[in-house]
Amino acid sequence: MVSGAIKKFLFNITPAQLLFSLAVIIGIVLFLVFKLVSGVVSGVSGGGHSTFLVLIMLTVALLLTRLSILVKVGIGFVSFILFGVQMVFGPLISFGMVVITSYIYIKLATKPYFFDFLITKGVHSAIAQTVYLGVWTGSLIVLFRMLSVEYIMSNLVFVYMVAVLLYVVFMVIFLPLLAQEPVPMALINGMMMMVIQYFLIKYLGLQFMNYLLALSPL
Repeated sequence: MVSGAIKKFLFNITPAQLLFSLAVIIGIVLFLVFKLVSGVVSGVSGGGHSTFLVLIMLTVALLLTRLSILVKVGIGFVSFILFGVQMVFGPLISFGMVVITSYIYIKLATKPYFFDFLITKGVHSAIAQTVYLGVWTGSLIVLFRMLSVEYIMSNLVFVYMVAVLLYVVFMVIFLPLLAQEPVPMALINGMMMMVIQYFLIKYLGLQFMNYLLALSPL
């Protein structure tokens, strides 16, 4: 059943979607690495303008990773971006990013565009994503109230992976319910996501969170 879902996904993906998705993923990685390497050279000294610019760039990165076909097999930066943004800037900013990217996603899904062959299309998928991202963001409010930033940063991998596990639970519930996504495909997405996010938070997490904290100290 699971192998059948994998074959169906691989059969349906187009070369253009795959190349676009790889370009998006590589681009976001390069963006994050650049920010980590550059540190706060222009970040902190630039004040609010620089912080606003970074949030805009992260919102664009969030939208691109949501549109990528690879997000269907758990390869993406949605939870990574939203976790850091909410920890540092609060739930209103992270909710705002979800709403903005959802609005654009639904607009792209409901009208034909010349670049449709590059992205995923589907109102149901956009709505399902919006619901479980909203529920997950709400659950993070409780998490961040229970745990201090100091504790989270000292135990970042563990805390983040607990948050990702919650994300996967909500995703596996709402994707089949609202987007008619096959349960095996949702489970594959969740399992792959846990693995990808572990390496992401382990090797890039501490530097990325510190960068965000430097932009807006708590």
